Amino acid sequence: MTVNLLRAALCCALAVAASPAGAQRAELISQTELRVCADPHNLPFSNQAREGFENRIADLMGADLKLPVSYVWFPQVIGFVRNTLRARECDLVMGAVSGDGIMDNTNPYYHTGYMIVTRKADGITATSIGDPVLVDRLGSPAQPDAARARLFPRRRYPRRQPGPSDAAGFS
Repeated sequence: MTVNLLRAALCCALAVAASPAGAQRAELISQTELRVCADPHNLPFSNQAREGFENRIADLMGADLKLPVSYVWFPQVIGFVRNTLRARECDLVMGAVSGDGIMDNTNPYYHTGYMIVTRKADGITATSIGDPVLVDRLGSPAQPDAARARLFPRRRYPRRQPGPSDAAGFS
């Protein structure tokens, strides 16, 4: 009896694996254009006028592939990847952080740093965002992320409107 159950289970597994439902769905990749996800207001990286250096890099990639470059514009905030790349609205994202767990990426093509710029009249002598001098203005130096959030508050953006891929049943 046990042998018959195993045979039946094996037959069912083989039937499902051989059926179209068991086949892996191919990725939708445009053969007519290079679709790039980018922030519309993120100079010097990218903008809708295509003045950023990442816009120029995308143009070089498109020229190399002999494909026109089109953009899906969405602010790089929480939900950027979910609403663009994972929704299959585009083929690639320029300027992804190296080692980001959300996306696969290539080797970094540039490195950058940040600085604190203040007015001389404020008398701020901080040398880093976690400097104790900033405690009164920004909060605990042990929480540089909280200080960064006070310096650069997030703006709320509307949710992405459903696109053509949503109507096709892709999630």
